[in-house]
Amino acid sequence: MRFHVLGVGAIGSLVAHHLRNVVPRENPVVLLHRTRSQAKRARVDHISTVKVETQGIVKEAQGFAQEVAEGGDAAKSDQDPIDSVIVTTKAHSTRAAIAKLLPRLSASSTVVLMQNGMGVYEELVEEVFKNPTSRPHFILCSNSHGAWLKNSFHSVHAGVGDLQLAVMPNRRNRDYEASLSSHTGPQFDKPLLSLDDITRSDDPSLARYHTLRNTVAALSSLSSLCPKWVPMSELQVILRRKLVANAAINPLTALMGCRNGNLFRDTESIKMLNNLCKEAEAVFLAERQQANEGMSDSLQQEVSTGHISPPSLDPRLRHSALVESTIRVSRTTGANISSMLSDVRRNLPTEIDYINGFLSNRGQHLGIPTPLNDALTSLVKIRKHIPLDQLM
Repeated sequence: MRFHVLGVGAIGSLVAHHLRNVVPRENPVVLLHRTRSQAKRARVDHISTVKVETQGIVKEAQGFAQEVAEGGDAAKSDQDPIDSVIVTTKAHSTRAAIAKLLPRLSASSTVVLMQNGMGVYEELVEEVFKNPTSRPHFILCSNSHGAWLKNSFHSVHAGVGDLQLAVMPNRRNRDYEASLSSHTGPQFDKPLLSLDDITRSDDPSLARYHTLRNTVAALSSLSSLCPKWVPMSELQVILRRKLVANAAINPLTALMGCRNGNLFRDTESIKMLNNLCKEAEAVFLAERQQANEGMSDSLQQEVSTGHISPPSLDPRLRHSALVESTIRVSRTTGANISSMLSDVRRNLPTEIDYINGFLSNRGQHLGIPTPLNDALTSLVKIRKHIPLDQLM
């Protein structure tokens, strides 16, 4: 089985490096380039080494294959079916990149989404993989590692975090999370996903699920990146908390031209954070209410008779908790330059549509006003076209 990494930037290089060091050598790890010219340059330069630097110590991983996402006159290997692909491209680039790979992906492939923001999975399902029967398996990931690219294929691991992962539910009622839901020990001692809950050697549908099983096994082996498997419901909470932190920190640092730690030390930025978190809470509460209204008639009956309490908004998504967690993130990453500020300074597209824009779109869909998120989305887009830093 082959593992592809799409998006060989800071995080892609970090993941590819550790993946190459844990999977057996007979399993190729393939760096998937966006264009033929990039892949050709890597092949000509004989780039088969990825470097990761941590606290000044550089370690190398060798033996990578090179392929290209574009079609046309690419090499034959660039047209072979893809078993598993870990996607670390920017959110706004993902749909186009995956669309180019569509002929190589099938219902037995596995796609791991590892980006900032939210809405990428929904976009892929609605616009690329419209037919559920041919849709690949999906694993979603919240990444809290900090990294920046020193040179091509040389990533600096600046902040150690973790990878929190969950498998999208199976359309055929296969319970991937059985081992997690049956765990009765401490929260910190939760087991990894049971591979046998995904498929076993005697499974008649083994061919359909084996790439998912092997991808879960490979990701679980990345001990240096601290992988943690959680139920999808838990990951949705984690992703939303991270979304709000990004929605406050990224646009404000991009607009103010400051580091993360300069925020939320004055009255006005704290006031703005409070208002943003109130908007987010209102959106999340409306989502929860919509989900409650969509419960089956039988469940509604049990709720009405008092047998089951209707699902409520997770306390971690309340306004005060979101404010607290965002300030904590800004402090722990205080010396960092946000990816959005970096993109603005380099005149690159930002992920604003998948951060504040996601909250705005969800609010519009649910009838919840989000004036602050709307304004921040517009301001970042305006800011990108006014390169003030170059005039000063």
